[in-house]
Amino acid sequence: MTKAAVSRYLDGIRASEPELIAEVERLLEKSRTTPVGDGFIDIITPADNIESFLESMTNLGIAINVVTLWCDCTPNNKDRYGCPHGFGGPRYESGYYSEMCERDPFDVAKSYPDLIADDAAPEDLVNKYNAAVREYVETGIKSRPEYSPCLVPGFWLVVPKAWKRQSYQSRIAAH
Repeated sequence: MTKAAVSRYLDGIRASEPELIAEVERLLEKSRTTPVGDGFIDIITPADNIESFLESMTNLGIAINVVTLWCDCTPNNKDRYGCPHGFGGPRYESGYYSEMCERDPFDVAKSYPDLIADDAAPEDLVNKYNAAVREYVETGIKSRPEYSPCLVPGFWLVVPKAWKRQSYQSRIAAH
């Protein structure tokens, strides 16, 4: 990601900050995600909601720049795939997620250093980054040596670092 393109992108989303935060949180809940921490990184997304989550973020104009891997540890997955893999993580209704932190995450800028030009429009950054993320989730994860069908992505949203979840955060903390 070039600094100039990212700066224009971030300036654009800061202009609608309160509304965008509320809409992102609504989409996090709709997609039944499990965010880690209080911001917008490691948004663990169930397998059956990945496509709609990616489409929603793209339509909203929010770029995703990193994908981490999480083992979806459920009793069923334990029997089928030998879960858990990884080092533990947050609980949710059906089990918990275990972070595959011994592996490098997928980073769009490192994988595609020339993807975005300095003069790129914000929507170009969003579309290209999210398309690269979609391709990685659909095919790239399966080519990793540690691949298992239990793995789900944790998405890192490109938003100002100061952004914190407001309404959705309290629901996750209650689990």
